[in-house]
Amino acid sequence: MNPRRWQRPWLRLLIGSALLTLVGCAAPRGTGDLALVIERAAGSVQVIDTSNRALIHRVAGLGDLSHASVVYARDGRFAFVFGRDGG
Repeated sequence: MNPRRWQRPWLRLLIGSALLTLVGCAAPRGTGDLALVIERAAGSVQVIDTSNRALIHRVAGLGDLSHASVVYARDGRFAFVFGRDGG
């Protein structure tokens, strides 16, 4: 296995979201009450349950998020965070 593979921020985000899906949610739920918080200085993303005002999961180690943007899938199941460098 290539150890440099795990240094790619998009791969960490993908793995983090997969773990969130498998571990964080026992049953499928709507995404209408979820929010993403981009922690630009820390280089991490928080998934927040706005109904309960609780942190669900934090994905850390994403690098420079100073000009990050979020794009949602058409069905609303996934959110993609893009950094300044396109990662």
